[in-house]
Amino acid sequence: MSKYTRRALLGIGGVLGVGAVAYGAGLIGCRFVHRNVPDFFAQFEGVDGVDTEILRKVGLAVLRERPEYAVPEYVTASLAAKPYSAAAMETTCPKERLAYLQMQCRADFDQDDYLIVDGWMISQTEAAFCASLA
Repeated sequence: MSKYTRRALLGIGGVLGVGAVAYGAGLIGCRFVHRNVPDFFAQFEGVDGVDTEILRKVGLAVLRERPEYAVPEYVTASLAAKPYSAAAMETTCPKERLAYLQMQCRADFDQDDYLIVDGWMISQTEAAFCASLA
């Protein structure tokens, strides 16, 4: 049997301490998140920088151009098929969801996956998101 040294015990304590701090930071970061909200996008209400009324107006314009976005199953399937928006669907933290959706919008533009609505160039992810709020 090996002898437990002070160095080994301090190392184990350090590793456990780092894990506890990381876990606690996650709890603190998302402590104000509303839980058990059935609508995926309902949690964006109140997030700084998100004006859902404007998003609804853009969504109505998207629906005029692309009526298939009125079908919830189509919107869900189109969002689930993309990596960052699929990751956004799996998290419960609104700020993380917003970050994932922003990354997906950037990826859409990189892949030329966008459409023109009322003179605005928006990504397919933005179109699906706004249409679901309309």
